[in-house]
Amino acid sequence: MSLLEKARAIHTWIDRNITYASNRERGTLKAAYNGFRTRQGDCYTFCSVSEVLLTRAGIPNMRITRIPGNRTHHVWNLINVGTGWYHFDTIPLRSTIDRFMFTSVQAATYTRWITHIDNFYVYDRSLYPPIAGDEELYGDEDLTAAEFPPDGEQTEDAGEER
Repeated sequence: MSLLEKARAIHTWIDRNITYASNRERGTLKAAYNGFRTRQGDCYTFCSVSEVLLTRAGIPNMRITRIPGNRTHHVWNLINVGTGWYHFDTIPLRSTIDRFMFTSVQAATYTRWITHIDNFYVYDRSLYPPIAGDEELYGDEDLTAAEFPPDGEQTEDAGEER
């Protein structure tokens, strides 16, 4: 299997086998263990399970953290299967958007679309390597704590991140 095929298989397995539930477990291995054991967890659990499986499969990955909004936090992964860094988010959301290897442009579009969770994919770009779509979205802009271009007003979080 190629790294791309392994990454897709991992994303699919998590999507089909773990469900969202509020969880306060922290620590990558502990959260991943509980995710495998109970087959449920929050974004931290999904990110941790992804990290463990991706690392075991030999896929370069790192955790990415959202700049906090009003009351919400979110973490997901970046992966590189040999074609550059891409966002990789396995948390189940009520949308038809495939969040397997998506670009910064797609993340910005999703952030504007999901208005009940402010700043969904807004992160400090200076902390991460260039991600696919950064140049199209930001051009030659310096890497600072940049936010995605606003497109309408963001509202407060209406509940869980689903």
